[in-house]
Amino acid sequence: MTITSDSPIYRKAFENYLRKGIAPNVFIKALHITPQYIWRTQHDNKVRPSHAANEGQVFSWNDPPPLTGNPGDEQGCRCWGDPYEPPLDPVYPELFIFPLSRTARIAAEIAARALNETNAKPKNPNPVDHTDHGATRTVERKISSEEIQKAVRTAEQTGEVITKIGKYGTPQKVYTGTNGVTVVKETAGRNAGKIITIWKNE
Repeated sequence: MTITSDSPIYRKAFENYLRKGIAPNVFIKALHITPQYIWRTQHDNKVRPSHAANEGQVFSWNDPPPLTGNPGDEQGCRCWGDPYEPPLDPVYPELFIFPLSRTARIAAEIAARALNETNAKPKNPNPVDHTDHGATRTVERKISSEEIQKAVRTAEQTGEVITKIGKYGTPQKVYTGTNGVTVVKETAGRNAGKIITIWKNE
């Protein structure tokens, strides 16, 4: 549940503050169904650096980060906490019922395989060199790391490198290799040096 300043829960908390003197954060925390939360920010240039550093991290309402407190604790904070529930370990009851049977082992293998396929995500070829989007595109388009290296190398050799400003105002370099692969890398900001997208030219 996301609680923002225009949400009904926040309005109710503010009403409680005006009528009963209960601090909004105390009221909102009382509604939390999970003891932990994922810190979320507004992702704009008004977010304080200390709050931006907390983005995406899991904290406990009862043990907040020491520098910032919980989302909304500091004056003017627009951050919020998404409820977090740790993933459960898979349980296979058939292992308790038939611990020594061949049927139990086969059932466990099938269940484990199904669970792995359900939770499967494209593997990031190299998390240091790709953003999540870049890694997804690399896997979807079946482009190997050798093809990427060749595209960048040959683009630099032939001068097929364009510098441009990306959609979100970040400087980028576009490498068009002789092997028909185009690689787009950011050159500044938090994704500096990382591949943000990639494709094969038809």
